[in-house]
Amino acid sequence: MKTLSYLFAIIVLSAMFAGCSGSTETTKPKTGGTWSATTESATDTTPKPTLTIEEKIASIAEQYQVKVGVLARNLKSGKSIAINARERIPITSMIKVPVVAAWYQAVQDGILKAEAKTAINQKDKVGGSGDIQFLDGNYTFLLSDLAKLTIIASDNVATNAVIDQFGSDIQSQTGYVNSVMAKYGLTDTKLLNKFLRYDTKSSSDESKNFGVAYSTAADLTSLAEKLYNGEIVNREVSDQILYLMRNSNDDTMSPRFMPIDSPGFSLAHRSGGTFKLKGDFGLITFQDHVVSFAVICENQADEKKTIENNGIIATGIITKMLFDELTR
Repeated sequence: MKTLSYLFAIIVLSAMFAGCSGSTETTKPKTGGTWSATTESATDTTPKPTLTIEEKIASIAEQYQVKVGVLARNLKSGKSIAINARERIPITSMIKVPVVAAWYQAVQDGILKAEAKTAINQKDKVGGSGDIQFLDGNYTFLLSDLAKLTIIASDNVATNAVIDQFGSDIQSQTGYVNSVMAKYGLTDTKLLNKFLRYDTKSSSDESKNFGVAYSTAADLTSLAEKLYNGEIVNREVSDQILYLMRNSNDDTMSPRFMPIDSPGFSLAHRSGGTFKLKGDFGLITFQDHVVSFAVICENQADEKKTIENNGIIATGIITKMLFDELTR
């Protein structure tokens, strides 16, 4: 990824970490190449101010013109980093993990059958992310397969089909998902609408303000931790959801600068975004560390649809900074 924006991000990261350590660090990002923090010169005796991790993140947010909501926690040490962690923020596709959790809960409670199928017709197809929209004709899918595509491929058609199972109208459908989240203490996480189905859009004030869904960095991090602890439905379901998140097809945000080829490294995540918002959340395991995280960048001025979008780059940089700080 040898674009000017990428190189600029590399330079920024190198400058941010220069002076924070006496050794040289070299990390291989998923997109190829390396970036490194330079070692202090032995002859340089000029005192340099030590920035806190919060100040470093604020600097990145200012540079990329985004407002951030951040929470990350090392589940072994208990150390955490938080910025605007309890502020409600639109989360778009990140709500797909709660939707799938609700599907598994409905099966567990006997409301839906694990082997159930549903038909998807032309009228059900919407744009955005996912591949089902490009299939010709009508198809019948296992709902369990649609739940998998909801997380792995962030498929909007699959997501809407799963949501449809929770009731006869948008209020009952979203209400079921939100009741499941409330059951697990995630009261600031709400599904408000289906994806790109404006004919079913709720007319509530929350819907007008937040669109498809909202949450907080605190709630999303808590969700990742509950999955790690086997608390979402049960251990088997929690592990299945984490497995799907590990196979997420988006590597543009949280995986971007991570040492994904390092022994013992694993990343389970689900990203999301609109033109003016990008974010990612999940769980990182590395050696003897387990880190839950949520990084959301909103109100960005850059609306580019490429991976060089400011919000995408900022999310990747901040996630790597949190990882480095909490696993040092």
